[in-house]
Amino acid sequence: MGNDPFADMSHEEMLDWLDKVNPAIVQAGAEKLLAAADVIEKIATELKTRPQYVEWRGRGADSFRAWGGDLANAALRIADHPCCGCDRPHQVVDSTERRWRSGRHRRGEGDTERP
Repeated sequence: MGNDPFADMSHEEMLDWLDKVNPAIVQAGAEKLLAAADVIEKIATELKTRPQYVEWRGRGADSFRAWGGDLANAALRIADHPCCGCDRPHQVVDSTERRWRSGRHRRGEGDTERP
C-alpha cells in the first residue's frame, strides 16, 4: 500500500514494534513537527501576501500570482497536518508513555485494549 511501512505488518508485529517506542523520543519528534508547522505556516502566509505588493501586470504576473497562491495553499495544508492531523501530539505521547511505564505495552500482560 504505497509508502506505508505498516501496511504489510500484522497486528502483532505492530505491537512488537510499539514495545520498542521510547516516549521521550516520540515527544521530541512531535515538538519538532509542531515547530516546523509554525515556520511553514509563516512562510506560506508570506507566499500568499507578498506577491500582491509587487508592481507587475500582465499574464505572466497573473500566472505567477496563481502559482504562488497554489504553492502557499499546499504549504498551509502541510502546516495543518504536522502530527497525524492533530494539534495535540502530547496526548498521543502521554498515552504511549503511560502504557510503556506500566508495562501494559507488552502482549499478555493484562492489556485488553489494543491500539
